[in-house]
Amino acid sequence: MTFKPGTSGNPHGNRHHTRHLLNQKFLQALLLDFEAHGRKAIEECRKQSPLGYVKVLGHLVPNEMRVERSQSLKSMSDEELDAAIEYVRGMLTARAGDEAKVIDGTAETVALPPPAEVARPKRKRPNRLLEHVNTAIEPRPRQRKVPSPESA
Repeated sequence: MTFKPGTSGNPHGNRHHTRHLLNQKFLQALLLDFEAHGRKAIEECRKQSPLGYVKVLGHLVPNEMRVERSQSLKSMSDEELDAAIEYVRGMLTARAGDEAKVIDGTAETVALPPPAEVARPKRKRPNRLLEHVNTAIEPRPRQRKVPSPESA
């Protein structure tokens, strides 16, 4: 397939490049506008539309977070663990300076007291109004009292 001189084989241009330029120009314009009016616009949004403000904050939080565990501590020898602990202590001491306070101690196992008995809620009396409403809609058959042989 041949093209006429002066015409491109792709008359619509490179879509990726066009989209990239559009995104770049849009973000540049947004940045300039934000630098000029950003704080005021955020305050107005928060005052006039708290729901929209919270939605924007929610969109800033990632939807998914990938957490990977490594088993590097299990593969370390006792000497390597001791060296790592001393290294971390040194970092913490350097960060805290003279205000660092280290507490050495041992953990003790303490038995918890038995849980207190939970008080049972009092039984409520039946709601007479609801009983009358129910019987007005669908009357209940009356129960007959059967005389006991002792009272006869």
